[in-house]
Amino acid sequence: MEALIRGKQEIQKKFNVDILEENRKLKAFYEKAKSYFEDDANIQQIIHVDTGCDECDVLQIRGARFKCTNKDNSDMCGKCHLEYTNSLVGDDLLKFERYI
Repeated sequence: MEALIRGKQEIQKKFNVDILEENRKLKAFYEKAKSYFEDDANIQQIIHVDTGCDECDVLQIRGARFKCTNKDNSDMCGKCHLEYTNSLVGDDLLKFERYI
């Protein structure tokens, strides 16, 4: 009986640790997204006229534009960058906040 109780406690402890880790990850992602959109709100007036997003096919990127350094002519809007990469700026992406 004690073995069953200990086993149940071990499982519950691991479950609680897993939940805490997931909460930590979600909080970190939320903070990144929140700061990203706050920054992006300040640059929404910028329109990259000759550049479209290769993920959602928007024809003119508004706000931040992300350029891949590993591929030729690969651009992403801020929304797709956040959604598809789950990070703000990676090693292979440059963030443009002004029209170039």
